[in-house]
Amino acid sequence: MKKNVVFMILLLMISTPMLSVGQTNVKETPEYQKQVNIYNLAKRYNDVTVIRNSIYELIAIDPDEKSWLDTLALFYFEYEQYGAAALVTNDAITIDPDNLLALEINAISMESIGLRENALNRYQSLYIKEPSLNLLYKIAFLQYELERLTECETVISQVMEDIHLFLIFRRFLYIGL
Repeated sequence: MKKNVVFMILLLMISTPMLSVGQTNVKETPEYQKQVNIYNLAKRYNDVTVIRNSIYELIAIDPDEKSWLDTLALFYFEYEQYGAAALVTNDAITIDPDNLLALEINAISMESIGLRENALNRYQSLYIKEPSLNLLYKIAFLQYELERLTECETVISQVMEDIHLFLIFRRFLYIGL
């Protein structure tokens, strides 16, 4: 799961600075271009304080551009500031409930700061939108920690069934039938 987040971080770091000029009037303003340049220079020289401040400036200049909110969430997550990452992703999820990146960062952040019930809810929301065995495992683990044993048992049964189907499918591919 953290591999997905790392991949998204890399993807966002590559795509965010490459914003195409001329998409909106705001992006054509000298102030916006200046902040994008400051952001890119700060990234180049790994100046985390200036990176964070530039992101905030860009959000203030163009509040309709949601990618900067994701960038801020990734920034906080990358520097293990999970409380701030959770707050930023809460806003991102309020704006776009289908934002998978924000849901995943929020779930991991909530779990990291000890809000297991909130993390469980986010993992369940994420699983509905993008089912995976890793998410089922996390859901079962959190249910166990929260002593929701009946629910945990149900999820573990589902995990075992999915693993069994995966092994049958793998055997089928290996045999070459």
